[in-house]
Amino acid sequence: MAVYDFSVGVFRSEYPAFEDETKYPDAMITAAFTSAETYFHNDDASIYPYDPPHNYFRKYLLDRATCHLLYMASLPVDQVGRVASASQGSVSTSFDLPKSGNSAAAEFWNRTNCGMQVWLMLAPYRLGGRIYLSNHVHPWG
Repeated sequence: MAVYDFSVGVFRSEYPAFEDETKYPDAMITAAFTSAETYFHNDDASIYPYDPPHNYFRKYLLDRATCHLLYMASLPVDQVGRVASASQGSVSTSFDLPKSGNSAAAEFWNRTNCGMQVWLMLAPYRLGGRIYLSNHVHPWG
């Protein structure tokens, strides 16, 4: 498989929310992409396929992860969870904190539209196998 060669210009054209070069300088976008690479690896040994022109999965995954990380970086520093409700008179805001029973990864990725797409794209990679320690396997798993 090939290595995805990231281009800030192409990224800006595909994600117009990040067109503003003063708010999102090239270095910031490149840094977000580098962070995304640490999550999903962009090398020949990566488990996520990238074989142009037949398969662009890793490109879509890395681009959406970069979009997610850029959006998260634009949030206020002290904001921990999603905004659950807001008021204007007497200014009130409440945040929906991560649920302890859910996956921490799901809570992280589902905070943005791009992140939710990443989480959905990764569904086939989250499925685990089963280990049977007996010769008698239950018929329903």
